[in-house]
Amino acid sequence: MECSTISPTCPTCAKYQGRIYSISGKTPGYPSLYETAFKHGYSVIHPNCRHQFFPYKPKFHTAEERAALEENTRRPFEEDTQSERAREEYAHTQMQMRQWNKELNEFAEMQRFYKERGEQAPYQTLGSFRRAYRSEEGSLAYGKSYFERRDERQMKSFQTVLGKENVPKTLAEFQEMKYNTDRSSFDLLSREKQTIGKIESKDWTSTFKQKAKETYYEFRQSGIELTDHGVARFLSRNFDIKQIISICNKPYNYVQINDGKRIKFYDKVAVIYAKDTEEIVSVIRKNKIKEEWKDV
Repeated sequence: MECSTISPTCPTCAKYQGRIYSISGKTPGYPSLYETAFKHGYSVIHPNCRHQFFPYKPKFHTAEERAALEENTRRPFEEDTQSERAREEYAHTQMQMRQWNKELNEFAEMQRFYKERGEQAPYQTLGSFRRAYRSEEGSLAYGKSYFERRDERQMKSFQTVLGKENVPKTLAEFQEMKYNTDRSSFDLLSREKQTIGKIESKDWTSTFKQKAKETYYEFRQSGIELTDHGVARFLSRNFDIKQIISICNKPYNYVQINDGKRIKFYDKVAVIYAKDTEEIVSVIRKNKIKEEWKDV
């Protein structure tokens, strides 16, 4: 069997290509195919390999080509003959392939997106899409298409976690909330999605998960947010919701030195908030303040 020669090629294939192999492994002077190129059990050198193996027929080669094949066949497999330039060319080719595949996948996604909406895609051919995608100045049509598809995926992920009834029903309404209204509404929805999503992913019983979600929304009715960890701490430590709400309505009086978390410590109960949001991350009982708490 003869192995084709491809340039540029990967370092693995470089040592196997352009040789003549013995299928049985018993032909003197020729390496065994299944102990060398096919030693990993594939019918090619490696998955996704472009090299081909075909019957070796000397009459289809010139004398010079046969001599080169014979010489290359006798070359030790451990000998590295691939030049640095060949390696660089292969790396560049792989980068191009990844780029082309990415563009092809994005083009297919764009076509699907507009087809589902009953609209005409801004680019009808892969070539026109690629020109817009690679444009240094950028393309308004491509940018609009990209952000619409990205926002649609995000909206669907919100609907999956929170339910369609709790998320803007159309992409236009979702984008209006995200880009054109007070950002706090979208941030609140994002934190809700994150917390409920984490609760659903926990290794908790279905009963505890349901109780955790009910508790989260009960606090939300009072304008108070908890993280999944905060909800778990509240439930596992049997706090009274009215007591915690009462503390939440009071000012911060401590900050945690090591991580910047803010604390409301009243009546031997500490409600601990995230550093950058108004979310409760934990609730604990303490007889006195911790050493790492600092007055504010």
